[in-house]
Amino acid sequence: MSHITGLRRLPWTSLEGKREYVQPGGILAAAADSCEESMVAAAREDVGRAQAIAGDECSCRAELREAIRFLSRAAEDAITVAELRGERLPPEEPMTNSGSSAMGETLVSRFEDA
Repeated sequence: MSHITGLRRLPWTSLEGKREYVQPGGILAAAADSCEESMVAAAREDVGRAQAIAGDECSCRAELREAIRFLSRAAEDAITVAELRGERLPPEEPMTNSGSSAMGETLVSRFEDA
């Protein structure tokens, strides 16, 4: 969750490299949504490029290193977007035994063991 309650972290930083926040809604939040969508689209393209290189039996070591760079950049973008969107999720409510599914109980026990 964001350390600043009620504000949304933007997918870019200030000129000084500091995180920036904005109130949800409005033009700046819409620009942030668009930026996140672009990051996901770029990640998909990078994965496609990497897969094409890896699938080509004639790819040399330099091309495979480039594929790794594509995948690394895609992973960075996907992680950033996941973190930003995760920060906007509402806090989880405590689970109760009444009405919880067997699947939910299994998942909870797996996380507790970790």
